[in-house]
Amino acid sequence: MKSQHDAISRTFFFLFRIILSRHNILDENHRKYIMYQILRALKYIHTAKLIHRDLKPANILVDSNCTVKICDFGLCRSIANDDTIDTSSPLVLTDYVATRWYRSPEILTGSTKYTEGLDLWSVGCILGEMYRGRPILPGSSSLNQLEKIFEVTGNPTALDVASWQNIFAPEVVSNVKARCRVELRELCPDIPEDAEQMIASLFKLNPDQRGTAETALGHKYVRRFHDPAKEPSYPHGPIKVSSDEISLNDCIEILFNRQYHLNLPFATNLISSQ
Repeated sequence: MKSQHDAISRTFFFLFRIILSRHNILDENHRKYIMYQILRALKYIHTAKLIHRDLKPANILVDSNCTVKICDFGLCRSIANDDTIDTSSPLVLTDYVATRWYRSPEILTGSTKYTEGLDLWSVGCILGEMYRGRPILPGSSSLNQLEKIFEVTGNPTALDVASWQNIFAPEVVSNVKARCRVELRELCPDIPEDAEQMIASLFKLNPDQRGTAETALGHKYVRRFHDPAKEPSYPHGPIKVSSDEISLNDCIEILFNRQYHLNLPFATNLISSQ
């Protein structure tokens, strides 16, 4: 059995650097395995009633065996106590701390009602980027970001806007319309059908329609690696965080001091062969 030191001493690479590499490092198996591991990690995190809120290729680490780690939990928060949150003082996400290109439409319109769907939207952006080789929805402002989203998804319905649970959302949306419809395959010409379908399932304007990390693990895109017995939920119930009781670092320590270690059947040399 490898020691904890061996696991820590391995060299990891930021996923965004791998995507931007001049060499075609990622093949289809790599992409699927990376996506599988991200979803498996999210299942564990989300069942603790935590959301990451800043998933992007710069916060995904990959080593030469294609092992994935999610990093930078600086914006992580608990949604276990959402029913009692004081919305008169909403937590504001600025352009500086939350990368616009991976934000879900409800966050872009100012919603303070966070769900696991926020992270799943970001996962769809990451998957598209692995095929395109650059960000799939690179908006220049929050309004332009919404415009690019609506070009792919179509303009939102009244029910979509209502699902964002923000009284200002209708006014914001009234100022943003897709100039034209852009098919996902136009952005990612070489994307296979199952990857396209997975992105489409995550790019739902209504966050409740994006499903969960657990349901996404059952998608045919990651079927080769799917094994419910090796995809545990967080076993200790929701992690409830109050700024008066526990710090963010304490929250992360609670979650990851109870890590699980899995031996998966697929590993391949991702970097050293290049």
